[in-house]
Amino acid sequence: MNYYGQYEDLLVERLRMDGVYTSVLPYVEALNVVRPTNKSQLFVIINGGNFEEPSNLGVISQLETVNCEVFIRALKRRGELGIFDLYEKISRRLLGYKLPHAQSAITFNSFGYVAGVQNNWQYALTFSFGHYKVESPDEQPTETIKQITNKI
Repeated sequence: MNYYGQYEDLLVERLRMDGVYTSVLPYVEALNVVRPTNKSQLFVIINGGNFEEPSNLGVISQLETVNCEVFIRALKRRGELGIFDLYEKISRRLLGYKLPHAQSAITFNSFGYVAGVQNNWQYALTFSFGHYKVESPDEQPTETIKQITNKI
């Protein structure tokens, strides 16, 4: 699995809480599907990244700013497990958290309204963190030593 998939799985685990369904966004239409229960939902997605100028110290590397979102779906905006309560809980779990092998901790970009039909409120919290992308040098072919002759 690539590092995007690993990061999504780690973020889902970090955001798990009682009374809330949390998963990776399986497909875009999931945001419009009627919820099977009254449980609030959190969907994590990595949208991609932006790269800085490469550096070359024998091996080329680039700092990537990985852009992510958490979609929050709830029946209400206020109160226990409503949009604003979940936003606060998510904020405490993510802001400043550094994922394994990441270059920098998570920082927030925006939080806002996405949609709201029939008390199905949807908001999104966007955030980012740094990750180095490093060149994978080509493997040099190696040959097996078949005989060693010592001249003493």
